Amino acid sequence: MHSDFNRNSSFYNNLVSFFSAIPKFDTSAVSINCIASEPSYDPKKDVDNELCLSTSNTGDGAFSDITYLILTEAKDGAPPPNEECGTKYPDDYIYSNVLTATILLYHNGTH
Repeated sequence: MHSDFNRNSSFYNNLVSFFSAIPKFDTSAVSINCIASEPSYDPKKDVDNELCLSTSNTGDGAFSDITYLILTEAKDGAPPPNEECGTKYPDDYIYSNVLTATILLYHNGTH
């Protein structure tokens, strides 16, 4: 799975898209918008847990019928503290950070 987003905060209220890492056999993609957030256990280090709703599904394959995505158990990826925004990091600066997480994909009709 690949993602085509850069962000300077959590996923919340940002549109994110995921697409297959094997496009020769899987042309599917899903775009999501995160609708709820829960603080991580270590918010100074780890990005929040996120519940995201699918806003668009395209192609044929693994992402063609995804309805929800849950990002959980994230390690690292937290944005800089608010007091550094606009000072250490100027307005409109895109803050990139690497994180690892468990991503759960919900297919409609599965339990």
